[in-house]
This record gives sequence, C-alpha cells and structure tokens, in this order.
Amino acid sequence: MAEGAGSVWNPGSWHWESKTYTQAMKGMVADGLAAVAVSHDGIDARVTKVKSVTGDAEINIRKGKKLAVFEVAAKAEYEAWTGEALEKGTLEIVEVYQDDMDEDFDVRFAVTHPADGLNTRALRVGPLAEAVRAVIRHFANKLPDMDGGEAALAEAKERRAAERAIAEAAEAAARARAAEVARLQKLEADALAETVAHRMALAEAKKTKEAEDAAPEVAASAARAAGLAADASAAASAATGAGAAAEAAPEGASVWNKGGYHWEERDLTVWAKERLTALLMDVEIDVPGGLLTIAEVKEIKGDASSSMRKGAHIVFYEFKMKLAWEGEIVDGEGGVKATGDGEVEIEKFDQEDDLDHVKITVKAASDKRADAGLGRQMKMIGEPLIREALKTFVGELRVR
Repeated sequence: MAEGAGSVWNPGSWHWESKTYTQAMKGMVADGLAAVAVSHDGIDARVTKVKSVTGDAEINIRKGKKLAVFEVAAKAEYEAWTGEALEKGTLEIVEVYQDDMDEDFDVRFAVTHPADGLNTRALRVGPLAEAVRAVIRHFANKLPDMDGGEAALAEAKERRAAERAIAEAAEAAARARAAEVARLQKLEADALAETVAHRMALAEAKKTKEAEDAAPEVAASAARAAGLAADASAAASAATGAGAAAEAAPEGASVWNKGGYHWEERDLTVWAKERLTALLMDVEIDVPGGLLTIAEVKEIKGDASSSMRKGAHIVFYEFKMKLAWEGEIVDGEGGVKATGDGEVEIEKFDQEDDLDHVKITVKAASDKRADAGLGRQMKMIGEPLIREALKTFVGELRVR
C-alpha cells in the first residue's frame, strides 16, 4: 500500500479520510473509450458513441497509507468496416473493480447491424476488447496520484515531522516534571527520616541520665530536620503551583496500597468483554456503493486483569473472538442491489502482540459475487477499522 497524504485537519494523516474522484473517473473513461480505434486482418473498428459511464472512485487515507478503490461500468456503440461492408453494434463493461486489473475482465459485445460476409468476432474478442480494457487500466494507474502525488506526500511528511517535534518536546517536558516530582519526594523522605531520628534520640535521652549532655546534639538534629522539612515544603509548594504534584497512590492502586508498592491485582474480564463488544458493534464501514457492519459479536473467550507492584501498572489480556458481518450494495437511487455476509475471526489478541500485526481473518459466507465482493471490501477497508477498535480497547484498559 502506497504512502498517502491527508487533509490539514488530519494530523499525521492518521485518521480515516475519503476523497471522491467519481467525476474524474467518468470523464477519463469516457474520453478514453471515445478514442478507441483498432485494425485487424483488414477490418477497421472504432467506438462511435459513449452512451454511459457509471460507478464510484475514491482515495482513502489511513495511518499515512493510501488505498485507491473504484467500481466502473460503461456502455458504448462501435462500428467495424471494410471497403465493401459496415457492421454496427454495442459493447458493455459490467462492474469492474480495482481488484480486477490483473485479469482480462469481461467486455460484452452485441452486433445490432450485421454485414453480409463480414466476420468481426476475432477483432471484437481480441484487439477491440483489449483496447477497451486498456482504457480502464489506464484510469486505475492514474487514480492513486489524483490527490496530488509526490508534492502532496512531501508536504504531508513535513507536517508530520513538525508534529513529531511538538510531541517530542511535550514528552521531554513530561520527563522533566517527573524528575522534579521524584526530587521533591526524596526531599520529603529525607526530612521525615531526620525527624524520626530526632524523636528517637530525644526519647532515648530522656530515659538516661545523659539527657542533659545529649541535649545540644538533639537540638542540632531537630534544627537540621526543621530545615529539611522547610526546604521540602517550599519546593513542594512551588511544584504544586506548576502542576507537578505527585499523587499519594498511583492510578490503578487502591487507597490502602500507598505508592502502589504492594502486589495488587484486579479482574477486569467482565468489563473487557462488555467494552470489546461495544467497540466492535460500533464499527461501520462505508464502501463504494454500500455499507458493511458488524452484525453480531458471536464469541469472546479469554480474560483481562490489571496489576500493581512497586508503583508499576501492568495489564494482562488474552482473547479470541468471532464476529459476524453483513453488508449491502445499493444503486444510485438508494435501492438495494445485493446483500452479503460472513465472519471475522481474531484467533489471538493479547498484550504480547504488536497491534498492527494481530491476525484478523475475514471470511465470506459463500463464493457468490455479492458475498465475495463485499468480503474483499471488508478485508481492505473494514479490517483497519476493526484493528482501530482493538487499539482503543487497549488504550482504555491501560488506564483502568
């Protein structure tokens, strides 16, 4: 999949964005068909009239990648002749998709005005059909660059570099705040330790006859403790004013677990299954000429938990899932032309997996044209959206 550049509103070209090029497709295909002219074994032929070009074309941008998709159909009239005879007829391209470019897709001919003694079959199924296919393939090659090509991509790369620089600066500031919090915590700990030592020394001095001799040293200890406590208090006040105060217990730890030091584990399986179901059921996939949805979350097996130890927050999850999808193809007036359905299987989804490489298997219910066509759209367009739902789940799990 080629690199792609999104709009200015789309930071890093990360979010799903569609750009429509249907009118450009219709114009390019119509012009290309109108220019078709071939010769074969002494017979000349040309397209005389382009009657219609229908369908849709768009470029989709997601995570800096570009996916060009289209569906096109066309009808035209042709003539074939020699010096003595003239034949007239029609040709038709029926629902060709971007995935069909490696195949000799069907071009249908009908002879409406035959000529005696003129046999054009070899010309029609050979040079004339191939010239028509070449027009569609030419458009397929041009579509990915219609959004600006290399110039738009260069501009997007510059924008992404600026965004990364801003993100890195924010991260550096966060690290600096964390270091300041750690320094303040150490000051407070030192002050507390000195205060405890002072109190223990005072108590011991009172129990012995040497209390009077020990008083100067105890007083000095108290003064040092008071100084350290004052320094810590002043530094903590300054840090609080800058928004860098540390919490008593890290996020994810119970109130009793001060500093999140002790091992603590919470079972989040029920929440995780409910949240995965909600996120996956919300997935809607707009495809050229139709819509795909997750009709049912048929199965979620596995568990999830959140653990805390020595201030570190760790999440564990392991699931396998089976989903049902369904979709429909509509015509230009909104009428349903065809429907299809199938399954999506996610065999292994756990904390050790790179989310961009979780295996998602899309299956069509049958090899019928509607099921297979919508299955390809679910694979190309729906799979990235399902992966995005899984990423949203992991992000929410990590802050539970």
